[in-house]
Formats: sequence, C-alpha cells, structure tokens
Amino acid sequence: MKICGQDFLISLIKYTKKKMISLKPLICLGILISLVFSDLLGQSTVDLKARPLSELSSFSTPMPLYKLSGKSFMHYHVATDQQKKHPVRLPEGIGDDLAFFMSFFTGNEKSPINDYAVTIVDDYESANPKFYIDKNQNLDFSDDGDPLSWDEEAGLEVALYHKDNTHLPYLLNVSRISFATDASKQRVEESFGQGPETVGKTILPAKHWMSENRLNIIANDVIMASDSFKIGLVDWNSNGLYNEVGVDKISIGQYGSDQLNVLESSLGVQTQSEDNLFRWGENVYQIREINKGGSELVLKKMFDEAAPNKLSVGDALPDFTITTLKEGENSIAQHLADSKYTYLKFWASWCKRCIDEIPELKDLAGDYSKKLKVVGLNCADTEAVLKETVKKNKMKWTNGMASLDLLDLLLVDGIPHGILVDAEGKIVDLKISTLDLRLFLEQQTAK
Repeated sequence: MKICGQDFLISLIKYTKKKMISLKPLICLGILISLVFSDLLGQSTVDLKARPLSELSSFSTPMPLYKLSGKSFMHYHVATDQQKKHPVRLPEGIGDDLAFFMSFFTGNEKSPINDYAVTIVDDYESANPKFYIDKNQNLDFSDDGDPLSWDEEAGLEVALYHKDNTHLPYLLNVSRISFATDASKQRVEESFGQGPETVGKTILPAKHWMSENRLNIIANDVIMASDSFKIGLVDWNSNGLYNEVGVDKISIGQYGSDQLNVLESSLGVQTQSEDNLFRWGENVYQIREINKGGSELVLKKMFDEAAPNKLSVGDALPDFTITTLKEGENSIAQHLADSKYTYLKFWASWCKRCIDEIPELKDLAGDYSKKLKVVGLNCADTEAVLKETVKKNKMKWTNGMASLDLLDLLLVDGIPHGILVDAEGKIVDLKISTLDLRLFLEQQTAK
C-alpha cells in the first residue's frame, strides 16, 4: 500500500538524523500518523494475479478444424468483405495429415489474418496430435519454437502477447469439443458450416473440433475499510491489453470467487471510463490508475463522490443520434411517438442467433403492427454489409448503425439484445428477447 503517510515517515527519519533527535518515539508517532493517513485516504495498490480468470469456467466456444491442403488457405476478411488466399510456411519435419483452427485475438495490427491467430494441428486424427502455434502471427510456423503436445486432461494452453504488454499473456485454454446430444452437434455443425468464414475451406467433421475458453480477466481479492470484494479487469476486445478506456471492462464480484461476470451491467460490470467509479455496498470506490500492462491498479475509497447512475426500467430513454439507412442522421426520439411500443434490436450479420431471430421478429412486426415499431441497430458491420443483409432478409423495419458509445450508454454488452420503450420514451425492459417480447405483447393484448 502506497500512501502519503509513508512519505511523511521518511521525511521524519531524515529530519531526526539531521538534528540528532532520538528516533524511537518519533518513529512510533510517524507510524501512527501513517496509519491515520492510510485510513483517511483509503487508497491502496492492488496487484492483479498474473494468471487470468475465465469469464465463465463452464462456457467455451466451438473451434472448427479446417483441413490444410498444400501451403495456403482461404480466409474471409470482415472489414473488406472479401476472401483472400494466404500462403503459410511450414516447419521442417511436420507431417502431411494437417488441419488448423483460428483463435480470436486482436493484439497484432500487422497480422495478415485480421483478428485471428492460427494454430496448425499435426496428425489431428490421432490421440496425441502436435500443435504449432503462430505466436507472432506472421503465418510462418517455422519461427515459433517447438510444437506443443496434447494433454488429455489439461488440454492445451495458447499464450499470445500484445507488443505493449509482453509480460502478461492473453491465454486461451483449448480442449476437445463434446456435445450433449447428436441434435446439438448437428446444430453447431450447421451454424459454422453456413458462415462466410468457411468459404474456400474444407471444414472437418465436428468430432475433430476443439473448444476454446478465453482467460481474459485479471483479478484479485480486495479488503478496504469494512468491504471485501473481488475486482477484475476484462480484456473486452481480446488484444492482450486490460486498460483501454471506452473498450475494456471492470467487473466487481464476491470476495474469493473464481469467476467474474463480463456481460451483465446489473451484476457489477461497467466499461472503463475516465472516472472509473463504482459502488460496493454503501461505499463508492474509484480506480485511480491502471498500469500499462494491467498488472496493478490504484484503488481509492471516495467520500464525497457518487457512483455513476445506470439506466433502469422506468427511466426515460436518453435521447441520442442514430444513422439510419433511409433518413441518415436523426434523433431516436422521433421514432418513439409513432407506436405504443418501440423495440430497439441490436444485432450483426455475423451473429448466428441474430439472423435466426429475424423470421420471428418479422412475424412480431406483422402481428402487432398497430402497437409495435422495430428499430434495428447494427453492431460492427459496414454499411454495405448492412444494406445487403437487410435486403437479403427483407427486414422492412427501420435499420441503422449503433456506435460503441451508444452500446455503452444503453448497457448493451452482447448481441442479440433488445430494449423495449413505450410511446412516452420510458424504458419498459432493458433486456428482452424476441420470444419474451411476444409473451409481453400477448399479455398486454389480453388486458
């Protein structure tokens, strides 16, 4: 704990040495003053654990395996909406029975495969495959050291680094995929087999796939004043940095827990800001500083500050500007008075669940056309992709783009996400699915 009382104590010792005064009583006094300063200032340096936590230890992402034939593969680039052929350099001694998977990682701007790190699996059908990880993301697998061996119990740990945070890895735990039922296996295979990322690739049967668990939280337990809690920093954009204002998250949870939530704002998650104020119990705290690598932060208990207000059901929806395909820039307020309810639907073309919900949303918009207006707000697609998706799926409601600031303002932490607002602009529900919306409208009609 670093506090100004310590500076006072050091100055006191220097002064007594200079004046030849007895140190013992004055040092005791200095320690007492130091402790008082510590309590008054309520400031502490928190060292965050070097090994990140998983956001949910039971959650993992399917990792399709693609057959690697020859020395190149095709890849779809979301930003340009184009397919491109990428050559690879293989290490000496590697076998012929090769496959590869792609891990989401945005920490290397020079990577030819935007936002992904590639791992080649040698002898992927065997019980003991070898894994060649492209650690520097240059598609040259001969300069990354020896391959990693498979551990049936622990799986495989992939460590990737941002150039500005070389002491703290971004970790991925890779294991063999398992399915609860044949039906769930079929759904997953169909879901990944239809995406643009599979174009030009030979996708292998799901029995060969892996699953990935992102260990993207660094955290530790904190005891301050009468409070005890766990505080964590979430690498939200998966680039190996943990302190990016407006992007990365802060998560507050129960003391001693080995998990932290990263999605629900109501459960202690917020986007990092210039203030970084949060409430725990009756007290308000502020993260004063996060070091560049995210390995430590300075935490202060506040005495005259209020934690930021978060939107709640019943609050007035803040007015904000959206850019729609037909009207261009306009205020959200002008869309609210047209109907008894307005449904703000946040989605993206690359989100399988979002696309799967479109037929039901079309039915809802038709069945309750006199009561409900739908405003689709797209996340992270280009305008060209948005227009193409809207046309392809015949999405006849208002469609526009959602900025990161808007997602933060409305506590949207994942997609698909729906917010229901009444004609007066008051929030009816901050997170309502398409199915729950139908049930709600049925109940309102029955009254």
